[in-house]
Amino acid sequence: MDDVTKLKVEVLHYEALERQKEQRFKQIILPIIVVGILLLVVLGIAIYLAIKDPTGAGYKAGQITLIIVLFLALLIGGLLIFVLIKAIDGLYKLNQELPKLGKTALGGVVQVEEKLRTAADASVEPVLRAKGFGSQIKQVRKSIKDRISPKGKQDE
Repeated sequence: MDDVTKLKVEVLHYEALERQKEQRFKQIILPIIVVGILLLVVLGIAIYLAIKDPTGAGYKAGQITLIIVLFLALLIGGLLIFVLIKAIDGLYKLNQELPKLGKTALGGVVQVEEKLRTAADASVEPVLRAKGFGSQIKQVRKSIKDRISPKGKQDE
């Protein structure tokens, strides 16, 4: 790869990485953080409200059951948040590795693009030469006609 191609690949790769970072934050990390925090706050408030006002034995048993269910939901929510954090970590590690491969692929695409342009230019060159040769023949023919024809018939 020549320097111009390498520079083009670097610029395209940098732009793609910046877009990917922005999208990863907006589409993955931020929603998980917001949902996780909301889940923890709602479950925490529910547990607090269940503990806050215990009255009567039947009510207390219901409250204990509710606390156990909410606590299990809190544990499951915490587990889900842990799994999502690990998934984000895995995606982060994958995104560290993929740009190297993407950069290699992008370099190949840029090289193919340059070779196709070179081939297209080379395929058009004979046509342009033929047109140029044809126009030269027309000029020579017109010049010969002008020299041979009488002066009154030059308008033809």
